[in-house]
Amino acid sequence: MNNSAQPVVAYIASAYRALSDSKLESEEFAHGLIMFAVPDYGIQFRCRVEADPMRLELGALFALLRFLKTKLAHVKIPALEVRSSSPRLVFSLGSRVGPFAESTEWNLLLLEYTKEMEVTARYVAPRDNCCLLAPTELPSQPESEHPLLRPTIEDRTKFTMKPFQRGIDL
Repeated sequence: MNNSAQPVVAYIASAYRALSDSKLESEEFAHGLIMFAVPDYGIQFRCRVEADPMRLELGALFALLRFLKTKLAHVKIPALEVRSSSPRLVFSLGSRVGPFAESTEWNLLLLEYTKEMEVTARYVAPRDNCCLLAPTELPSQPESEHPLLRPTIEDRTKFTMKPFQRGIDL
């Protein structure tokens, strides 16, 4: 990889909290939340997920990588710097230990996603983690900017607004 390439900076995070609304609990809403943000592209994503804390962090990372590979395939991203508030994930990814040890399923999946881009990890304090901000706190894109997302006809026809979803299992 070209080490002189300026990396795209992305933030990931996860949260796991008990539901305080008994109606949501009775409808089996997921307790976890995975998030990622790519501020330079004006992208912020959140999804309810049911998993343990480490799998939530891994889910946030792989959701980001899949999004970049599928929805921004036309954008050349030679290097990605992932910033996380999870020291365990940053250490695991940077040292290739734990879930990213050689020949583990997570490492093999990571290698699949990172064939064409260099991925590095860096710790960021929670107060500086952009994906933990409210969407209104992120800067908007200038009007002269063209959006990077290019929805297809299929995307436009299959999209439905679902304000409340139970979440997915990881």
